[in-house]
Amino acid sequence: MHIAFHYPGLNLGGQQTQTLRLMQELAALGHRVSWIYHWGGPLLDEARRHGCSHRIRMPRWNAGRFGVQRIVNRAVYRAAGTWQLLRYCRRERVDALLSANTPDSILGARVAASSGTRHFRYLGGSLKQVEPHWLEQYATLGVDERTAGYFGWPAVLEELAEVGVSRRKFVVLPMAVDTQRHFPLPEEERRAVRASLGIPADVLVIGWIGRVAENMQVWGTIDLARRLRARGFSAFRLLFAGGGDALPRLQTELADAGLLEESVVAGWVPYERINAVTNAMDIVPLLEPDPHGGSIVREAIAAGRVALSVDGPSHVQREFMKPSSSVLVPSEGYLDHATDAVLRLAGDPAARQALGHAAAEYARSEMSFRRQAEAMVSGIVRLR
Repeated sequence: MHIAFHYPGLNLGGQQTQTLRLMQELAALGHRVSWIYHWGGPLLDEARRHGCSHRIRMPRWNAGRFGVQRIVNRAVYRAAGTWQLLRYCRRERVDALLSANTPDSILGARVAASSGTRHFRYLGGSLKQVEPHWLEQYATLGVDERTAGYFGWPAVLEELAEVGVSRRKFVVLPMAVDTQRHFPLPEEERRAVRASLGIPADVLVIGWIGRVAENMQVWGTIDLARRLRARGFSAFRLLFAGGGDALPRLQTELADAGLLEESVVAGWVPYERINAVTNAMDIVPLLEPDPHGGSIVREAIAAGRVALSVDGPSHVQREFMKPSSSVLVPSEGYLDHATDAVLRLAGDPAARQALGHAAAEYARSEMSFRRQAEAMVSGIVRLR
């Protein structure tokens, strides 16, 4: 079976790294896999090692400052995308085309209507959080009629059920993390990484790894640091690894909060160094009222770090963040609860170590991508 993922960019990110690991496992199961992309990035070479890569020439979605420009942009995007995807799927005999965001799902549905390729959506996050405007009009977009199935976890699939998508199309994928790339390092190596970043050995390191954007949870990490300072705790460093459009705002927020002296902003880190940087951290938070997964906490768990997140109304984090191996705080007043948890753990290195050991073991035993790939193949076959 030829399975093609359509995702625009190959920059570092949760959806991208998830897709790479799925490609690897699907190929190991004997399937042909492809990544259809619009622009390259640091993950392109690895994508080519696991399968085929094919670039289509596309404008950025919704580009333009004015209404007319955006209308023209959307029309060009849909026409160019449908034509190029259709050509590729026909020529390469793609059996299943998997899209992630709604604009590209519109293209996938059009391709399915004109070819023997079936279209699926591979959900990487909550549509209520990242695409609320699309979710509100989903029933009128014509996507669902030509979409054979949806891959995700129960909470994000339930969002689609609420707008009329049949639950018969849902395929639940278990949470997964790449334990070959993310794993604990010996203590002396962790200390060496900290030293290379100018971080003292005797401080608590609170970390963020990922894109710095307005809609990401990096701001919750800064809010946490503000509260720690207000509670009289200053023996910490913030370590930010990642870049993005909002990096200037990050610098401004840190300056306004008086946290520049306590912060290391590393920018984009080479992919092969991500595990070392994660290991330099003690606590890795993902803080918002209702988080949905997050590669940052899954990778922290695999690296034997203390992952800290929120047990929101959807209860997604409960599926893989267990009390014996990570820390979940209640949604109501979550920043205050998170502050309490950090202060407690700051004074108890043995508890941090125990959580870290249990986390790494849980990742190895329960969060394999092989299980996720097998569930995906089973879903594609069932939804023929």
